[in-house]
Order: sequence, then structure tokens, then C-alpha cells
Amino acid sequence: MRAMVSATTRNGVLGFATWLLLCTAAPAQDATFATRLDEQIDVVWAALEGRSISDYVWRDKKTFATAYDEVRAEFEPTTEQFAEAIELVRARVGQRRKDPHFQWRIQALLAQMLWDHGARAEAAGAMRSALEAYPDEDYAEPHLHSSYQHLVNTAASWMWESAGVEQAEHFALGRFADDDPFTFFYLDWWESRYHAEKSIERLGPLIDAVEKTYSDKKRNDRSRRKHYDESAGKLRDLVVATEHQVGDDERRTFYLVASRSLNRSEHRKLVLVLPGGSGQAPGYLPWLMGLARQMHGDYVFAVISAPQWSEKQAESITWVSAWWMERFPEAEFPTELLIHDVYADVRKLGVVRIDKTFLWGWSSSGPAVYAAALEKDARYDGAYINSSVYRPERLDLARARNRRFYLQQGKDDTVTEPRWAEQAAEQLDDAGARVKLDLIDGGHGFGKNHLGNVQAALEWLSKRK
Repeated sequence: MRAMVSATTRNGVLGFATWLLLCTAAPAQDATFATRLDEQIDVVWAALEGRSISDYVWRDKKTFATAYDEVRAEFEPTTEQFAEAIELVRARVGQRRKDPHFQWRIQALLAQMLWDHGARAEAAGAMRSALEAYPDEDYAEPHLHSSYQHLVNTAASWMWESAGVEQAEHFALGRFADDDPFTFFYLDWWESRYHAEKSIERLGPLIDAVEKTYSDKKRNDRSRRKHYDESAGKLRDLVVATEHQVGDDERRTFYLVASRSLNRSEHRKLVLVLPGGSGQAPGYLPWLMGLARQMHGDYVFAVISAPQWSEKQAESITWVSAWWMERFPEAEFPTELLIHDVYADVRKLGVVRIDKTFLWGWSSSGPAVYAAALEKDARYDGAYINSSVYRPERLDLARARNRRFYLQQGKDDTVTEPRWAEQAAEQLDDAGARVKLDLIDGGHGFGKNHLGNVQAALEWLSKRK
């Protein structure tokens, strides 16, 4: 202080306001990651202490996690500084032990910090403590106002990383069955995670288990019967992808994308889908599930995965149709037979009454769809082919009469140029097929309006001949 005053006097430059600014800024320079986090915990708690959900419905959405993220970004703490902050938070766990609202927040913060610090076993223990401290209250809208399900999903995420998806599911479903505060199962998180891990086919069985648990909880807690009924009801119309194998043969794997509410008495149109690219169905399931939802259940998709017979084959040609069988003798059956087998299996499953059946392929699967649609005894009601090459020398165009083709092609496609679709449309038309050529704006793919372009194709094919 004396040095600062003397400097002001000597130089005659620093005024009182500048001196005051320097004095008030000085303590911030002494702040550490731990002390700043400690301060922010107090700030958050001051806004929450003593408040009920009746006067602040968003109370449980306000946690110490945001303060932690902000302070961590500000300080970028070293390992030693991070360890110091953990000890400070650990000490705060000992405070307000009788206040569950403080305890679940501070335990959840400690759990996250321990996990980030690499102390994973301790993190799991702290998260269990957070879940056990969480109060059992009735929220107007649990899916919006309670943070309990987010704590469970955080713990499940950690378990997924360390022990695998099955253990994560087992943990979350077990908590859902046993914990009274767990009144809403947040499926959006699981769908996103399944999507990222390319295991979206697990969503259907998970929803089945959640729906059953809602029924069990309803019997055990009659005061929340209406809530559990409504929550379970919302699950019945969800679109899911269920995995199937024809004859338990993994090389004949397909995924049925449909609403869970479908029953054997309902009528739908079946679309047998051969994905483009690598031909592996899981990568396209989230997109197709989204389309199915927006189409309000008018269609059921059976999405087939391309068998990979050898490394050479997989690198050369994705879908081995009959024309390619001689070149790849390791292939045990052609794509045309695979499609037929999947179609027969879907009918055998009897999940819905099938009115019409269409083939759909794009890019790498286009040639196989042309071949399947032009088989001698093909009984499909039409084929939808997008962004594909066309090889007439490998097809028997004499079989095209009265068969229906919807050819969709980006005007600016440089991967499969529009000339392929234009040639196919002309030759199929000359052979007596009913053809619609749809040149859309954009390059390789379905254009900006995916839903509209796919719907246009399927609706055209659905028209009576």
C-alpha cells in the first residue's frame, strides 16, 4: 500500500480511481481454482437454500455442475490444483448433512470431479451417495424438473466406458425398478448414445424393459399411477429397430424399423431397404427411424445388412448380385435370394399385414436393386433407386414390362452422374416399365429435403397400377 501511494505521489500520474481499481483487483490475483469454485458453490446455494418446488419448479435443474465447468474453463487447473479443489469439495460434503438438496448436489459435483481426475472407483461411490441423498418428491413434470434421471445416465455412461453397454443398461434399469425418486426414464439420452455407438438396435429391448417397469411401479405406488400410465402410454408409438436373422444366420441379418404399437391386424406397406455405402444397416438405422416417425407409421422398413464374404469382395463390390457370383465364389448366395429370404421372414413374423412391398437402394446398392426388381419371378410392387450407376448389360430388360421404377438423382451429382439415371429411365420405359425420373436439386444423395424426396418416391410407387 505504501509503495503504491508513494508511486502516485512521485509520478503524479496515477489518480485515486486508478489506485482504487488496483486495490480491488488485487484479491482476484490471489484466487485459486479451489477457492473460486468454493465461492461459486456458495453463490449457487444461496439462490436455492430453503426453496421448494412449488415456488421454483426448476429448482433441481440448478446444480453446482455449471459453476464447476465455468471455473474450470477459467483456470485450466494443473493436476495439483485439481486435487486441491477435490479435497475442498470433499470437506464440504461434511456440511449440511441433514439437507438432502445440498447433499445430492455436492456429492454429484464430487463424483464428476473424481471421474475427471481419474479416480473412477471413488467417483462411482460418490455418485451412489448423490442418488441415495436425492429426495423423493412429486414434480408436476418429472421429465423436465427432476435431475435424478440425469444422474443415473451420467453413472450409466461411466459404467458403459468401463464395463460395457450391458452393465450400463443393467445398472440403469435396476435403479429404475428400485428407486422411488426415479419416476421418469429419460430415453433420449440412450437413443443418442446408441446412435453414437452404432448399436441403435438395443433401443427396442430397452424400451420393452422400461415399459414393464412402469407397470410394476404403478402397482407398487398407487399415488403415481396416472403418471406411470401416461409415461408408459407414450412409449407404445415409438419407432424402434429390432434385429432379426433369417434362420439364425448372421449373414442374413436385417432390422425391422417400425412403431412398437403395430399389431397383426394393421395394414402397412413394406420397404425392403438395401443401404448404400458399405451396406451395413446399423449406421443408417437412426436416419431411417427418423423418417419412419415423420411418415407417421405408414411404412415398415426391413433394413438388410450386406454380407461381407471376404475382404477382397467387401472392397470391390458391396452387394453381390447373381451376376457377380462367378467372380466371388466365396459368396454362398446372391443378393436377390437374400432379399427374397428377408421378405419371406418378415411375412412369417406377422408383425403387420403387408399391402405392398417395395425395394429401396441408393448408391452402391442400386445395381443390386435393379437386378432384384428384374428377376423372373419377382413379386415386388416397385423399386426406388437413388444416386446409382446403371449397367444394362447385366440385366434382362425383357422382364421390365409393367414393373415400376422411381429413379431419383441429384442434378449436380459428380459421384454417379445424372446420365446413368437418364439412360435407365429411357431404356426401362422402352422395355414397357412404368418409370418416374425425379431430378432433384443437389449432389450425391437425397438433397436437402430428405423426407420430402423419400416420401415422393414411396407415394408414387404406392399408386395403383
